[in-house]
Amino acid sequence: MIDYNYEPEPTIKFYEYWDERQNRAYEDIQNNTIRVPDQKGKYVYLLKGVWQYKPGTTLAETGHAFVIEVR
Repeated sequence: MIDYNYEPEPTIKFYEYWDERQNRAYEDIQNNTIRVPDQKGKYVYLLKGVWQYKPGTTLAETGHAFVIEVR
């Protein structure tokens, strides 16, 4: 579960991940949850939250990176 404990919450929340073969995927965070692949291996995740002043204009953003190993 992912929770950006900020008020107001980011208007855009998404994550990207890469596997050991450098394959890349991108998904929106829904219900504060990310999905982990079923295949064994290590995955590098990058979470991003973006606050927009108006569409197309970024006011602020935050990011977090971590590794998950599926066994």
